[in-house]
Amino acid sequence: MELKKLKTKDFNFEYSQDLEDYVKEVEQISLQRKEVLCKFFKCNFNDIPAIDTAILSNQKDFVDYIHKITNNKSTPPEWATGCFCNDGIQMLVLKDNPKQYNASKFIISHEMTHLFINKFVYNKYNIPRLKWWDECYAYWLERPLTKERAEQAITLSKENEHRANFDMNIIKNDSKNENEVNAFPLYKIVGYYIFQNNLAKKYVEIIKKDRNKMVEIGKTIVADAIDYILDNTNTAVSINKNN
Repeated sequence: MELKKLKTKDFNFEYSQDLEDYVKEVEQISLQRKEVLCKFFKCNFNDIPAIDTAILSNQKDFVDYIHKITNNKSTPPEWATGCFCNDGIQMLVLKDNPKQYNASKFIISHEMTHLFINKFVYNKYNIPRLKWWDECYAYWLERPLTKERAEQAITLSKENEHRANFDMNIIKNDSKNENEVNAFPLYKIVGYYIFQNNLAKKYVEIIKKDRNKMVEIGKTIVADAIDYILDNTNTAVSINKNN
């Protein structure tokens, strides 16, 4: 596995040789989202060290790279396309899959959100990870909240209405559990609810002061989110410009 390298002020890229144009495009997207994250967490853009970012174009190289940097202590699940190991970002780009290829342009900003939450919440205040909480933030801070994403939240709410009593705390830190309970649509539903109701910064303050209180909120937040979204389907496509 021979990787090309590109060092900038904000990222230390290592990438498969067939991804040079892709890296240039995704760097610009990621810089814009870094600005959003710095504003949200009230930190200086220039104080964030360059992030080690590996972008691989095949599954084997992706897995091998993570094995290498973790001394074989971590293996991504087969379906994974992004990780945040060792305070860096690792991602898989499938050039022959147009849907994944386009969606992958936001993997860096998704994983970067996790890194910011680790730095400014979990590590700073010595708080054990609450996976559902930071995944909801990552899914919505990774890219602008467009009309299409709002419409997706409505669709997912209708499809998951029967799961309204789901306790988000059932989602454990391991990826196997996350997949088994089909957590991914719930991250998008709850994330939409949090950001459209301007609860994101409030919830950061809550988890910093009392993680158990956020655990309690997680027991009913799916029901609250689905009720909100389905009660406001006519106005749900009104985009909150703070996102």
